[in-house]
Amino acid sequence: MNASSDDENSIIGINFAITNTTVYNSSVKAGQKVNLTAKLVDNSNNPLNNKTIRFHVNGVYVGSEIIDSQGIAKFEYQSNASGTFSIFAEFLEDLDYPVSNSIAFLVVNKTPTNINIEKVNGKINETVTLVVKLINKEIEALIANKTVNFHVNGVLIGSAITNEKGIAKLNYKFEKTGQYTFNVTFQEDEMYFGSNNFTSTYISKNNNTNILIIPTILITQTTLILLIKI
Repeated sequence: MNASSDDENSIIGINFAITNTTVYNSSVKAGQKVNLTAKLVDNSNNPLNNKTIRFHVNGVYVGSEIIDSQGIAKFEYQSNASGTFSIFAEFLEDLDYPVSNSIAFLVVNKTPTNINIEKVNGKINETVTLVVKLINKEIEALIANKTVNFHVNGVLIGSAITNEKGIAKLNYKFEKTGQYTFNVTFQEDEMYFGSNNFTSTYISKNNNTNILIIPTILITQTTLILLIKI
């Protein structure tokens, strides 16, 4: 507010400044960073600078940023949950300009995933280690601290948590011959879509036995014995 007076009998002129804050809709994948962006202008639509914009997400204050020469303030924000959230941006009153604010929305989408399974080979009565990787398909990054479930021929055999490299391991023993189909699943959560993958292998009997084949051939009433070792 500005006031002026030429003398005691002059009329005091009062000019009320007006501000307009605009915050913009945004969208992002869960777990990734996004700029919450707002603009501050005066009543002539001229950008203001060196003013502070405060940002709230779903009613919770998350931080503030000083606007640049174009009247723009950008605040970096990350959500680890999917959904639609309100963005409230406000300019608080100072000595020159009054308060103004605006509301927009942030849409956070779940991130698609993929599971890689190492090929499984083994023998009867042998214990093998099942190894899988959980991958963020959006940025091709490995995902840590998530639970994956292991199934063999449709039966759940256990679960494991991915390490810092996105790898989960589980031991399994082949107790009989036949076809084995390994299916690994990751259940959808607040950040990621679920995914699954499978691999198959056939386990046959071990055949390490030496076999003696003893045919008999009659030669003028003499028996000839042939030993063939396999």
